[in-house]
Order: sequence, then structure tokens, then C-alpha cells
Amino acid sequence: MTPDGGERAGERGDGPPDRRAGADPHEPHGRADEDGGPRVRSHTPGRQEHTALPEQRRPPSAQGAPGPSAVPAPGAPDPSPRPAPDPAALVVLARTLGEVAGALRATGRVLTAVAADPALLTSLGRSPRSGALAVGALVRALTDPAGLGFAPDGEGPGRAARLAGVVARRGSLAVDVAVVSLKLRIRLRAVRRPACAEATVVRRLLTAVEADRQDVALRILGRGAPARADRRALGALAPALPELLAWDALVDDNPFNDAAAWRTVLGSAPDAPGHRRTDDGG
Repeated sequence: MTPDGGERAGERGDGPPDRRAGADPHEPHGRADEDGGPRVRSHTPGRQEHTALPEQRRPPSAQGAPGPSAVPAPGAPDPSPRPAPDPAALVVLARTLGEVAGALRATGRVLTAVAADPALLTSLGRSPRSGALAVGALVRALTDPAGLGFAPDGEGPGRAARLAGVVARRGSLAVDVAVVSLKLRIRLRAVRRPACAEATVVRRLLTAVEADRQDVALRILGRGAPARADRRALGALAPALPELLAWDALVDDNPFNDAAAWRTVLGSAPDAPGHRRTDDGG
């Protein structure tokens, strides 16, 4: 006690922490508690409380996550082997896509015939607004790039519109699907002869097909190969020549060879049961 009745700061306990009675002046202010956690001093006057901070834990998403060694490096080959294509499944898929391409082409022909029907022109005179709406809907359906693409086809005005579209290099959904079907048929030739598919020249041909370079594939197939084994492998793929020619005819700038190409597309997939060729070429 001081002469005026007060208490010394060290006896009251509210002075600086290192000046309290019994406090070790060499003890650091942030000394850890017995549980190992850092202490947090309370701001309550006259009393010092120590609370242990909660231990930091990994988030649930990080617990049990694979380490860096479990993640394959970028560009590393996939360790899981790719299953070999099923020839029967390729046959069904190629035939189905050919039928879909034919149905899309037939849809374009029907829409073209409706658009060129004289009755539609007559309806414009009777009901201009309704007739104009119908004509606009038909034109959009026949030329929408997000739909059928450029799809006019058939006889008369349809044939003229199709020729103009080929010259202008307008895309068609029916042609795109037909090309996929032809590419699958070419691939099927190699799948049915695994030994030939391992030849270097055949791998080059299939790479050109996958890259949409039918012109390169035609040159490889027509030029042949110097090695006897490669010539034998190319000979096994010779039946794919009609598919390559049809593909080239559908995408070139010559509209007069499309009829033969469509006859190839609308035929059944090669080596399929009941294989037949249709005569519908337009």
C-alpha cells in the first residue's frame, strides 16, 4: 500500500505483463500455452486470460486428395489402353449415318418442292401476309447454317439453286453427315485387316482421312508404295477407293459428279449382311 491508500501497480496486477508480481521479466509476451497453442491476452482490466487458438486443418476437399505423383503430367501418354473398334458396330453406325444423310437430303428436296410450288405463289395474292410468312419460313429452313445448311435440291429451280450453292461453297448438313459415313467405311476396311493397318503407308492414309484430307488419301492410295509389304497392305484397302472418290466428289467444286457420290453414300456399309447399292442419285 502507498501512503495515500493506493496499491502499487505490480500488486494490483493491471500493469504491464512483465512488471506483475512474480512475473518473469525474461518471459516473452507470446509464450505458448501448455497445449502448444499461442496465447491471446484478454482485454478485461485486472485479469489476464489465455485462450488457445484452434488448430488449422486442411479443407475436406484436400483430405484424401491424390498427391502430385498420382496426376499424369501434361502430354504424357494415357496409360489405359484404347479398346479396338468393333467392326460390327462400325458397320451399323456407317449404315445408319448413310441413311440419316439420305433423309436430310430428301428433306431438302421436299422443302424445295414446296417453296417452288405455284400454289404458294397463288397464296401470296390471296393472303400476302400469310404467304410472305410461309415463304420466309421455307427460305430460312433451306438456308439456315445452324439447321440443314444450304439444302435446296431436286429438279428445276431446286437443281439450279443446288448448283449455285456448290459453286458458292455453301455447306450442307446432309453432305457433312454423308462424309462421316464414308470416313467410317474407310476406317472399317482397315479394322477388318489388323495386320495391314500396322503398315506405315496405311497409317499415313488413315491419318489423312482423320484430318479431312481426302486428296492426300487419294494420292497415297493411287501412288502405291515401294515396299512389297506396304503394297500388299494398300491392296487390302483398295475396296475403299469408291468411298474416297465419293467423298471427294461431295466436297469439290464440281456439282455434276454428286449423283454418283450419293449412290455410294446411300448403299449399305461395306461387307455388311444384305449389302446392296441403290440407284437413287438424283
